[in-house]
Amino acid sequence: MNVPCIICTIAVLLFSGCAHTVEYDLTEQDRAFARKINKVVEVKHFTDKTPRRSEAVVKIDGERWRTNPARGYTDANLSYSVSSMVARHLDHSGLFRDVVYKGGFEEADTLPTGAPLVLTGTITEYSILGRVNRGAELKETVAGFFGWMGRAAGAVANLGEETELRVKITLKDVQLKEVRTGRVLWKDTISLYRKYAEADYETAGARAVYDNADDCLRDAVNELIRRMARKLEHPPAHSTARRKR
Repeated sequence: MNVPCIICTIAVLLFSGCAHTVEYDLTEQDRAFARKINKVVEVKHFTDKTPRRSEAVVKIDGERWRTNPARGYTDANLSYSVSSMVARHLDHSGLFRDVVYKGGFEEADTLPTGAPLVLTGTITEYSILGRVNRGAELKETVAGFFGWMGRAAGAVANLGEETELRVKITLKDVQLKEVRTGRVLWKDTISLYRKYAEADYETAGARAVYDNADDCLRDAVNELIRRMARKLEHPPAHSTARRKR
């Protein structure tokens, strides 16, 4: 993967402190089992238009739910994190000959790369709700005061303790376009909703909710790649008819 703006990326990481950067593991299951496109594609800055959330915990019907407020992300903005992960995932998929990514910054996107194709999109939803299991978390906290033996006892006491997760991710108007002609080769909106009613109580932890949202992004990007590959494999018949005329 070609990443010309490595210095910019490192700088963001150095100054972001404990901010969360969207990331997940990529495996063989995340490959694109489709005909390889022998072209280079540049992933541009995905615009962040998600609702601004500031509360780390909200109340719904008397229950406390943890969320993933924007301030918890690198640069307090999802554009950097999501754009970077989409580029990495697309590169890993092997659908294109090469993937170019310049750091996910709007300024860098104005610099030409020579890639014949560009991928753009807008993040309109990236939310998670994890119900706080107060009983289990209280037992865990108390057990922590008694050292490793207490933590072991607490883990046993919390066996089978569950919670609920609700995740929604929407990548709107994602499109692949030819740079030279401006022709849109593919355009779609990927919207994914997941509900886990019997998740382990720890998955609703203050940091864990961020990781669980990322896991769902992986499913969304896989769907994005699958739809794009299918469209590129079978272009519209009318485009051929026009050329014949």
